[in-house]
Amino acid sequence: MSAEFEYRDGNHHYTAWQSTLNPVQGVTLASSDLKRSIQYWNELLGLKIFSQNDSSVTLGFAEDQAKLTLEKIDSPVDHATAYGRVAFSVPEAELSPIDVLIKEHNQTILTPLVTLPTPGKADVTVIILADPVSKIAYTLSG
Repeated sequence: MSAEFEYRDGNHHYTAWQSTLNPVQGVTLASSDLKRSIQYWNELLGLKIFSQNDSSVTLGFAEDQAKLTLEKIDSPVDHATAYGRVAFSVPEAELSPIDVLIKEHNQTILTPLVTLPTPGKADVTVIILADPVSKIAYTLSG
């Protein structure tokens, strides 16, 4: 199965899923600077490149996990009044080093590393980053 969403500004988002325990197989985002996006996601954050061509790149942490695909567009991403957020779960022990790495490379942290109480459940530790090209917020939680 797949679905296409068209936003007010004409941008499109595609998603695909199959009937498994985890229905989300990936997320596709637009990038006006694919090279810079690859540097951020692959070289800085360490996502592995699974496929790449002149107009797109698919990255992820592991073969059997959901993928992030970045597709090149010819104009800057204009979110107008909209925003988006994508969340990744990483081991809690990796969050502090990510915090340091992002600061060392002068990248944007929207919400500094913080532990949030969740009554009745284990607390969750998160850091919220902003992709330098798409301006989408990314929540990393452990």
